[in-house]
Amino acid sequence: MAVWTSRGDIDTFGVTHTESGIAVEPLYTASDAPAPVPGPAAFPFTRGFREDGYRTRPWTFRQYAGHGGGSDTNGLLKYMVENGQSGLSIALDLPTQMGLDSDDPRANYEVGRLGVAIDRLADMEAVYDGIPIERISSSFTINGTAPVILAYYVAMADRRGIPRDQLAGTVQNDLLKEFVARGAYLYPPAASVRLATDVIEFCMRSVPKWNAISISAAHMRSAGATPVMSDGFMLSNAIAYCESVIARGIDIDDFAPNLSFLTSSYKDVFETVARFRACRTVWAEIARDRFGAQKERSMMFRVHSGGDIDAMTSEEPINNVARMALNAFAGACGGVQSMQVPCYDEAYEIPTEAAILNALRVQHIVAYESGVRYTADPFAGSYFVEDLTEKIAAQLRAIIEEVTSTGGSIEWISDGRMQAAISQEARVWEERVADGSEIRVGLGSGQRGMGGDGEITVHEFDPGAVDLQIKRLQEHRATRDSQAVTAALAALTTAAEGDTNVMELLVEAAKAGATTGEMCGALGDVFGDFDAPVGI
Repeated sequence: MAVWTSRGDIDTFGVTHTESGIAVEPLYTASDAPAPVPGPAAFPFTRGFREDGYRTRPWTFRQYAGHGGGSDTNGLLKYMVENGQSGLSIALDLPTQMGLDSDDPRANYEVGRLGVAIDRLADMEAVYDGIPIERISSSFTINGTAPVILAYYVAMADRRGIPRDQLAGTVQNDLLKEFVARGAYLYPPAASVRLATDVIEFCMRSVPKWNAISISAAHMRSAGATPVMSDGFMLSNAIAYCESVIARGIDIDDFAPNLSFLTSSYKDVFETVARFRACRTVWAEIARDRFGAQKERSMMFRVHSGGDIDAMTSEEPINNVARMALNAFAGACGGVQSMQVPCYDEAYEIPTEAAILNALRVQHIVAYESGVRYTADPFAGSYFVEDLTEKIAAQLRAIIEEVTSTGGSIEWISDGRMQAAISQEARVWEERVADGSEIRVGLGSGQRGMGGDGEITVHEFDPGAVDLQIKRLQEHRATRDSQAVTAALAALTTAAEGDTNVMELLVEAAKAGATTGEMCGALGDVFGDFDAPVGI
C-alpha cells in the first residue's frame, strides 16, 4: 500500500481535501496545532533561513526565456534586465537538451522553437554578449547536456578573463527526474548520476558560487504525481545524489552548499506554503542526521519556485494572470529563494515578450504591493498551516523511507516503480479533469481570446533563425582546427572510460571548437543508451 495520499482514495474534492488529497477539517483550533517550531534561521529551518525574511532583499526575480539563436535571446535577456529582472533563466531548445546539433536530421522542426539553440561556444557567447556574467546569476533548465552547457559557460568566462569563483548560477542537472517525468535523458541512470556527480564535484572545486544541481519535483508533478508525492521523490533523489558524491570520499559539508531544489507553487496556497515549510524541515533532518552535516548551509533547502504551468488554460487566458498571482503569493509566503511564474499565454506557445514582462510585473506587485515582505514566514502560528506542515512532513518521511529501504531512487527508476506510481496518479488526475471534478474556471467556455474583442497574440517562430543557425554551425566546422577537436574529444572519451571527472575535459573541448552533438556523442560511445521499462 502506498505511503502517500492518493487522489484516487477520496470521493470529494475542492473544499474537503488539499490538492495532494490530504483531508482538511472545517475548523482548526489551538488543540490542532503541533508544538511551536524554532524561529527563522534555527534548525530545522521550518520558518526559513533569515530572521528578517524578505525585508532587506526580496527573492530573485526570474522569468524563463529563450528562442531562436544566441542574438535573438540576447536581446530578450537585456530587455528583461532593464525591466527589473534580477536573475536570468535560460530556455534551451529541444535539440540542445537532447545533445543534437542543429543540422542533425533528428532536430528538424525543433531548432530554436522552444528555447535557444546552443551548438558551440560562440552561441553561448552570443547569448551573453554585453551582459556582465560576473554580476548577474544565470539559471539553465538543462539536464542531459548540463555538463556541456556548464562547460560552455565556464569556457566563456575563461575567455573573458573572469575568475571562475565570481560566477553564480544554476544548472538543473537532475537526471533522475528525467527518467520519470520528461524523458530528456541521454544515458542510463547510473551513468547519468556519474555525470551529475562530476558536475557537483567540479563546481565544489572550481565554481564555488554555482548551484551544481537543482533537484526537482515540479516536473514529476506535471507528469501526474501529487505535489507531496513529487516532493517526497525529489528528496529521495537528493539522497541518491549525495550518496554518489560521498562515495568519492567527499564530505557532505564540502558539496551540500552547492545543492539547490526546484518545486513549484500551485493554486492551493495553503498546501504550497506548508509544503515549502515541510521540505525545509525534512531536508535539514536528512543532511544532519543521515549524512552528518555540520554546516548550517548544508542543511538549507534552498529552493527555486516554478509556477503551476499545468493550470494555465487556453480558454479565457486572461484568467491565468490571477493564477500567476496566486502562484507568486504562495511561493513568497513559503519563503522561496528565487521564483518564476508561468505566463498567461503558455497554454498556446512559448511566451511572447509582453507576456514575460507581465509575469515579471506580477512578481513585482506581489513583492512590493501585497505586504508579503512585512515579516518572515507570515503563516507561522496558523493552526491550519502548522497542522498541515506536520502532516506533509510525516508523509515526506514515509515516502523517503519507502524508497530508500527498498533499493533507493536509482533502483526504483531502473525497474520502473517510480514511473508506475506517478502514472497511476496521472490517470486519476486526468479522469478528474475530464469529468469536471477538478474545477478550472473558464475551462469549457470556448472563449480563446483575451475577452471582449481582444485576440491573444502568440509567439511567432522565425524559420530564418534556423537557417542562420545551421549556416553558422557548418561554417564553424569548416574553419575550426579539426585536429584540436579530435584530440579534445579523444581525451574526453578516455576520461569517461575511467573514473576521471569529465568537466575540465569538456571545457577544453568547448574551447577547441567541439559541438554539443560531438561532445555528447563521445560520452554516448562510452555510456550507451537506456531502454526504459515497458508496461508501466
